[in-house]
Amino acid sequence: WEFQQYIPFQAWRKQMPVDFQHRIEILTDSFKGRLLERTTLLDFARSSSNGFLSVQGNPGIGKSALIAQFIKDLSKDVSDGLYIISYFINRGTAQARAEQLLGYLNRKTDEHFKEGRRIGAEGNTLWDLQSQLFAKWRLWGEKSAGRRLLFLIDGLDEGIEGETLNVLPRENFKDIQFIYGSRSDGHPKLRDFWTDLPSTSHRTIRLGGLGKEDIRALIYEVIDKYAIGRESAWIDCVIDRSEGNPLYLRLLCNAIENGNIAVNDMHALPKEIDNYYEAIINRYAADTVDGNELLRGLYVFAAAKDPLTFSQLGKVNSVGDAALHRVASTLREVLIENPLSTEVLDYRLFHDSFRAYLVRYKSREVEDAGERIIDFCADWKQLEGSPDQRYALQHYAGHLSESKRMERSEQLLLLLHDERYMQTKKR
Repeated sequence: WEFQQYIPFQAWRKQMPVDFQHRIEILTDSFKGRLLERTTLLDFARSSSNGFLSVQGNPGIGKSALIAQFIKDLSKDVSDGLYIISYFINRGTAQARAEQLLGYLNRKTDEHFKEGRRIGAEGNTLWDLQSQLFAKWRLWGEKSAGRRLLFLIDGLDEGIEGETLNVLPRENFKDIQFIYGSRSDGHPKLRDFWTDLPSTSHRTIRLGGLGKEDIRALIYEVIDKYAIGRESAWIDCVIDRSEGNPLYLRLLCNAIENGNIAVNDMHALPKEIDNYYEAIINRYAADTVDGNELLRGLYVFAAAKDPLTFSQLGKVNSVGDAALHRVASTLREVLIENPLSTEVLDYRLFHDSFRAYLVRYKSREVEDAGERIIDFCADWKQLEGSPDQRYALQHYAGHLSESKRMERSEQLLLLLHDERYMQTKKR
């Protein structure tokens, strides 16, 4: 989630792209439960003048869906004096770098707070940018006149390597609120960050599994509720296997809809999410026509540093148009469209836990896919004038630096002296 908007909430919602509003509707139309959490978020947004609220949970537990529902709930009952700035940290991208985050928050603050524009940074260091931002916020507290800023920053665990935790605010600012979203990660830096937040003004929502009635409501979305009994042993088995994990339940509902799992068949229920991922790979491998290309495509998306178009996928894997059309049609079930791009249709794996599974259990295949991506990026000159060139220019050096092959180090060094490459990147 990176809404990239900073204007009064009602106007902000109206100005969202239609397709983005549609994504919020998709996420929230089937939203079940979490009434306590939704109430806590709304109470924080309505009544607090400052402070912190963190939403923490394991991968797939429903943090993004809860945030989407929170945005929808806010649209029904919010004052015009509340302004929202949202930012999503995504590992391996520019959004995960501390200087990018600070620059974005400074710019978005200035868009609404004219008085703050006069406050500049003494230099270009992270300390300078952070001091500039905090000075703007202190002045906001003096001039706010009842208006409030709400910063929603999600994916804190994704920014540990990029030092974003070091620059996030840990002190209270008058009429400024912060909502942080993160996995329940045991990383020492993340634990220290939560400890550093003021205990008297920091609330925490720890998302657990969905309850039995919520699970039943989700399943009723895809099957006739009379097909299973009220005290169904199959439902009990679903609860036990899923542990209330919304991602597991979403995959289960998809599998039921697609006919891959039969209702009331307890033996067909995967024991955990990884079993779903294994089943997807086995199903693709069993495709006698496109099996190899489906798997190769899957590994490319796992190795990619940013969302890819199917055109880029075709070039990376040297797939013809007819086969690419079939492969794209099938792969869409495990992909989501990138909401930040409007000029092209590009996609990424539907959940980071799937990428982590592929990297863990198919490491050699993912590494090979990374090498094919490097070869694609190396043709950046031939991609001149096409949208495909942007990915090649942005991530060529990054992929080279992560390769385990010696010749890739030589390619990386050559880029240092490639004037045309440098100038094209700048342009």
